[in-house]
Formats: sequence, C-alpha cells, structure tokens
Amino acid sequence: MEDITQYYNRLLGHANKIENNKDNAKDLVQDTYLRAYKLDNFENRSEIYTWLISLMENICGDKIRKKKYSPEVFDLNEYQNQRLISDSDLPLKSERKPSLSEIDNFD
Repeated sequence: MEDITQYYNRLLGHANKIENNKDNAKDLVQDTYLRAYKLDNFENRSEIYTWLISLMENICGDKIRKKKYSPEVFDLNEYQNQRLISDSDLPLKSERKPSLSEIDNFD
C-alpha cells in the first residue's frame, strides 16, 4: 500500500467541513487511517484520496447510525439541575385545592 499519510492535510480539510470542530476532525482523520490500514483492500479503481474520502464518509454514517440507535444515558445530576418544578414552585398546603377524597369526608 502506498504511503497514505501524504493526504493528511487534504483529509483534515474535508473532515473540518464535516465536523466543524478541529479535535473531532483530527479524530475522524485518524479513524479513517485506521480503517484504511485494517481493510487494506484498495483496488486501484480510483485514486487513493477518493477511496480515503469514501472511508471517511462511511465512518461518519456509521457514527450517525450508532448515535441514532443507541439509548441515551440518563444523567440524574443533570435532571435534578434542570427540573421543571422546584420545591419553591409547589403551592403551599393552604393554597392547594382539596382532593376528591377530602371533599367526600367533609361531613
């Protein structure tokens, strides 16, 4: 296999357009290189750079699918910090309306 590290800057430019974050873009290029070395199945039907871009876009698609189908992790601390009703928002006992059972037992 040809030395594909020569395409780093071009791949990084493409990754920056996809990720809009330099660190994530660098990670994407690294993931692309890893997949290229693992597959090692370049068949000279296209330019190597084109093949690497295809790998990069497939990696992005894989991440989107994985994120779409993976369950979200529930963060209790975040939930507690963003509760819709705080204790101070609850009505005082004297302000609340009586329940049906309280009305029935009013005799």
